[in-house]
Amino acid sequence: MKDILIVSTSPSDFEILKPLFVQLSKKSNTDLLCLFEPNKIEVEFAKNHRLNLVINNLNLTHKEDQSNDILKDLKKINNFISTFLLESPYKFFVILGDRYELLTIAQQVYLSKKILVHLHGGEITEDSWDDSIRHSISKLSHVHFVSSTRSKKLLISMGEQSKNIFNYGSLGAQNAKKINLLDKSSLFEELKLNKNLKTCFLVFQPTTNSNFDVVKNMKIIEKFLFNNNFEQLLVSHVNSDPGSKEFISYLKDGGNNIKFEILSSLGIQKYLSMAKHVDLVIGNSSSFIFELPLKNIKSILITDRQKGREITDHVFRSKITLKDLQNTYDNLKITKTKTGSPYYKNNTDKYITNKIVSMLDSPPKFKKVFNYEK
Repeated sequence: MKDILIVSTSPSDFEILKPLFVQLSKKSNTDLLCLFEPNKIEVEFAKNHRLNLVINNLNLTHKEDQSNDILKDLKKINNFISTFLLESPYKFFVILGDRYELLTIAQQVYLSKKILVHLHGGEITEDSWDDSIRHSISKLSHVHFVSSTRSKKLLISMGEQSKNIFNYGSLGAQNAKKINLLDKSSLFEELKLNKNLKTCFLVFQPTTNSNFDVVKNMKIIEKFLFNNNFEQLLVSHVNSDPGSKEFISYLKDGGNNIKFEILSSLGIQKYLSMAKHVDLVIGNSSSFIFELPLKNIKSILITDRQKGREITDHVFRSKITLKDLQNTYDNLKITKTKTGSPYYKNNTDKYITNKIVSMLDSPPKFKKVFNYEK
């Protein structure tokens, strides 16, 4: 009988889960299931740390804004996980976050009467469908590792038992704190970018709970950057949520006033290094809240995708209007900040590991009792 299976569906959550995987493997019989094809660096990392990767590449399309492809991806996952669980030797399953494909996995694990451990539940992101997915996963989970006191209180208000909710901070914040940044010259050279241009880094994901006029808003952002003498706009990898196809199409057509460069998935070290070395970071990524403050990186936060999360002084909210963007940018430039985040705690990975391992011999009861059922 094996102890724990960590499930990863993408390179981004694999990056966050790596230190937890290392710590759990030291103290228990733990595997990590990859539902994508990990790159050579990830495979080498697992080999060097004597970690057991279980690779089942489902060739998920993750195509932009294609509902049929999303449903096909979910069908692949559903078929695989249902078969996989029939012979599963694991006591605990660990999943991170709120990606839509995780809900299918959580349902299958629950229906197989396995113990589900969820990281980063109890958070609010009002302008994306992540809230519905995240809260649904929480209701199917038996153990919760949240990133803040506020998140713990929300889960308790949803009926979850306080004794099964633990606030040890964010793995992403811990990772960011430990990572050594690359120097600007080597980073830009590797990515074949001009380091001498005034550069903005746009990190944007679709707002799935509201209508977002991509062309109208991107033209405003482009005009704002042009007015402030930006010469280059670097755009991070965009996920496959509905709305992403239109956004990518606009970028590929190119702007009228500024040079666009769409970057492939960078990995956390290059991503943080890029954010540190550019002249401005703008967008609606959760990394502005969890990771960037640990490198004292300021950002302009647009849209309501992250509305509901606690933010630090590093994050400057702005409406997408020329006036508001300019005022926010002017304020950002003169504001002094210090490295820090309410989501950071020392040894997050070790505390989570110790708590999970301590539960292996006496796991929570599968049948959940909610606070309002007492």
